[in-house]
Amino acid sequence: MEDFFRAFPDASNALKLTMGEGNIVAAEISVKGVHGGPLALPTGEVAATGRTVAFEGGIFSRLNGQ
Repeated sequence: MEDFFRAFPDASNALKLTMGEGNIVAAEISVKGVHGGPLALPTGEVAATGRTVAFEGGIFSRLNGQ
């Protein structure tokens, strides 16, 4: 996550939807930010472009209650 926030220092996210059943929780998120720093990739770094990126994704978690 550190590399992501270095590349997108102004990144913001929004929680769009959450649901759960038993010990499983799912969330839909959206993320938006300006590519303002170097983006580390396995093949090397991509220099900052100044372009805005936006994407949506999901997170699934299993809670153990402890």
